[in-house]
Amino acid sequence: MREDDRLAPATILALYRQGEWRQALQLAQQALQRTPQQDQLLNIAGAAAWSLGLIEEAERYWRLALMACPECVDRLYNLGSLLLAANRLEEAEPLIRDALMHDPTLVAGWCSLARLKQQQQHFVAAQEAVEAALTIQPADAEARLLRAELLQEIGVQLDQAEWICRELILERPNWVPPYRLLGRLLIHHRRFEEADSVLRQALVMQPDDSTTRNQLAALQKQRLPALAPPLPQLADDSTPQLVHALALQRRGDLIAAADLYQQIITTDPENSDAHHLLGVIAQQQGESEQALRHYQRACQLRPDIPRYHYNLACLYQALTRYHDAISSYQATLAQDQNFWQALENMGVAYARVGDLVEAKTAMAAAARKAPQQPSIHANLAEICYVKNELGAAYDAMREAIRLAPEQSDYRTDLAQILLLLGRTDEAYAEVIEALRIEPQSPAALQLFNELQGGVTLQ
Repeated sequence: MREDDRLAPATILALYRQGEWRQALQLAQQALQRTPQQDQLLNIAGAAAWSLGLIEEAERYWRLALMACPECVDRLYNLGSLLLAANRLEEAEPLIRDALMHDPTLVAGWCSLARLKQQQQHFVAAQEAVEAALTIQPADAEARLLRAELLQEIGVQLDQAEWICRELILERPNWVPPYRLLGRLLIHHRRFEEADSVLRQALVMQPDDSTTRNQLAALQKQRLPALAPPLPQLADDSTPQLVHALALQRRGDLIAAADLYQQIITTDPENSDAHHLLGVIAQQQGESEQALRHYQRACQLRPDIPRYHYNLACLYQALTRYHDAISSYQATLAQDQNFWQALENMGVAYARVGDLVEAKTAMAAAARKAPQQPSIHANLAEICYVKNELGAAYDAMREAIRLAPEQSDYRTDLAQILLLLGRTDEAYAEVIEALRIEPQSPAALQLFNELQGGVTLQ
């Protein structure tokens, strides 16, 4: 072998690791013309081709590399990973398992097997593969992220999944996947402002990331009034079938739950619980008209149950049918005057139709019923701000911040109020604090730039 042939793999590998994929591929191709069966060169060529998005070429090189060295772990793993990424799961699995058979300590192989089983919806097997990876390397970031993803998909231990994401973000602040997953978890918990902040941080790091953009778009659609929890306690005379259906619904098996509710309605058309819970499922699945029919029927059958009216009102509000929403919130409160969520949402609905007097009345009543809810005080501040009652707006927003001091948008809104009150230094301090909490907040950055330029709001 000539000297340059012996040096070629090391030189080309160095270029590949430096991100010079195209040059690495070209040199590998030239070297392979001299030594076509050099499995190391074939392996590097495959990796460079894959990095360049040349999937078919990468597969060809890795298959040749595997023919030259059938028991080489990295060749088995690389080809298996490519096929996994191409969603060719049946072809990928034996290759990944062969790699693990030859090297049971290959953490990346266990992670790939977990991803494969995750895609097949075999969550138990996926969890077993993740735990195998973490047994070998407890600090492995990919394996920890996979554990969090599986917890989120199964719908258990969501607090632990959130904690894992936050740990990973602290350790690797420029790695986008934990931000995406944390965004999904926060949306699930209806912590929309936090989700928006997290996803926007991810977008700053990867502006062209379509996954994050789609999550943000979906978030905007979900920032709607919260549904009441579906009947934490059923009636004493509830049938075992209804109890089982509700258990399925709480576990996230919506299709099976809906089938059971439909069977109940077939035999008992006036079962208000089944109609109401079918409405909840329909709304979760985006079937608004079907949800309306079931909610309305539940309200007809049992007009004395406040949560039926409340969920109907929430759906009306989501559909921007604000007057219908207000009527249903009023029906909710006729049955339960302490239903503060109905008061808060009704205040928002009144504001949307321009009735700021009723909006303020409803929101102030909500604040009396639930004084520890920061969103109520923030909404009250916004209504007062629009009414030009700046002193009341200031007091309400200060209370919101006292209850939720890490909510950056509250501080930005307070800064706007302070500017109108002529208290520029205090406004500047609030903007600085908002940016400490959320460095990429668009509203806070815009206001900061205005203040730096000496611009005040009129």
